[in-house]
Amino acid sequence: MVVCLQGKRLIIVGAGVAGSIAAFLVRRKLGNANEKIVVYEACRRYKKPCGEAMPAWLLKVVKEHGIPLPKTLYRLRAHVFGVAGACERAIEGVEWVVIDKRSWIEELRRRIKDVIVYQTVNVNSIASNIQNIVFDARGP
Repeated sequence: MVVCLQGKRLIIVGAGVAGSIAAFLVRRKLGNANEKIVVYEACRRYKKPCGEAMPAWLLKVVKEHGIPLPKTLYRLRAHVFGVAGACERAIEGVEWVVIDKRSWIEELRRRIKDVIVYQTVNVNSIASNIQNIVFDARGP
């Protein structure tokens, strides 16, 4: 991982999985260069109605990069997609895990707590400043 800010400030918008991991890895690479990194997050408490499953191979990637591992709640071997109770499609032979995403996000945020600012921001406005490198890590 090469990190070169060239005197600019890294602004990460969103402290979910992508934003928190990006801040964690960049800080580790730069040494605690807190004045060069800011993470903006709209909500103090992580909340999302879905998205707790992830491919099992991602756990290996997370571990290889020294990122704290999430707690695995369930292992999935098949996916069944349905509409109104009827099976539309079943996929077997998959390796996915359901994780405790809220606890994982909270742990990641604790590790970058000194660079998180809890407020909403206008991404276009901060991106227009040429002194900023902006990573838009907001979810869908």
